[in-house]
Amino acid sequence: MKICLDYQPAVTQRAGIGRYTRVLAEQLPSLMNPEDSLKLFYFDFKGKGEKPSKLPANVELKRFRLCPGAIMQKLWKYCSFPSFDMLAGKSDIYHFTNFLSRPVYKGKVIASVHDMSFMRYPEFTEEKNLVYLKHGIKKTIASADAIITISEFSAQEIEYFFPEAKGKTFFSHLGISQDFSKPSDESIQIAKNKFNISRPYIITVGTIEPRKNHLFLVDVFEQLAPQGLDLVVVGGIGWKSEKIIERLTTSKYSSQIHILNHLGDGDLPALYSGAEAFALPSYYEGFGFPPLEAMSCGTPVVSSPGGSLKEVIGDAGIIVDEFNIDAWTTAITRVISDSDYKASLIEKGLEHVKKFTWDKTVADTLDVYKKVL
Repeated sequence: MKICLDYQPAVTQRAGIGRYTRVLAEQLPSLMNPEDSLKLFYFDFKGKGEKPSKLPANVELKRFRLCPGAIMQKLWKYCSFPSFDMLAGKSDIYHFTNFLSRPVYKGKVIASVHDMSFMRYPEFTEEKNLVYLKHGIKKTIASADAIITISEFSAQEIEYFFPEAKGKTFFSHLGISQDFSKPSDESIQIAKNKFNISRPYIITVGTIEPRKNHLFLVDVFEQLAPQGLDLVVVGGIGWKSEKIIERLTTSKYSSQIHILNHLGDGDLPALYSGAEAFALPSYYEGFGFPPLEAMSCGTPVVSSPGGSLKEVIGDAGIIVDEFNIDAWTTAITRVISDSDYKASLIEKGLEHVKKFTWDKTVADTLDVYKKVL
């Protein structure tokens, strides 16, 4: 079996889909048969793409440098030439990990479609991306031999919006990196000092954008702040973030709100571990890394059921079913004030997160490859 993996997200995105693509590239070779091979294909016109540090003997790295990838993307948007296999070379399987597939003349096509947020909540997607995704997803669903997604909820969403995907959609939960575990008390204190956090705090992690519902979380926090709590907001600046940033910085408790956009590798686990609770009132998630990362660091989770979150969190966290300020305030207050309850949530979370491993994700992916051949 010859596999070609679209490696582009791995060289352009550090987290999310980039992380997912890198894990597949790193772990697939150890599960493949000796006669199988894996090719990593990506565009690198300027020669600045990040190369994998080590490649096993059955992995080939192929960089395309004759023209910028952006030009090829535009060509594929309007026509089916040149086909992806003409550029990447002959393979049995072509796996596209970032929602949309590309034209393939000969070979089986696998597409990883991570969620349907742009279909369910189009108002939360930037207009240019919305047009691009809606245009491309129909072609992808129609042409793909199999769709891989990251939760049972997302599989149901794909089949709801595209009934033709039934029978060829498979889901496998993602894994949590071993980097997320509780560090030493000293490391936690160093991180707190680094970001000038001196009071107990709750933490939220995710791109600062409307879908994550930060505005509601600030409303909740303002009920909790008089208890001497801080709010730590970790995330990159996203689309339509202006009103959110304004709300965070003009709150009457703004001196107790810490906005952190760029963290070092060891900072996030330490900040998770030092928090009283992790809170995520998101409208919609296809999977949701942060709640599981928080659990893995020994932090209780309070979340909305948005999208897949109820499925992913299970009974190891608190699910608040409505965007009601009093309900959220009560849930977080209980975690903070009831030490036995907090300890039980931490224990449940640490056990629950063991179910989410990259080994299983990669093995499930390889099984899908075999199914379509």
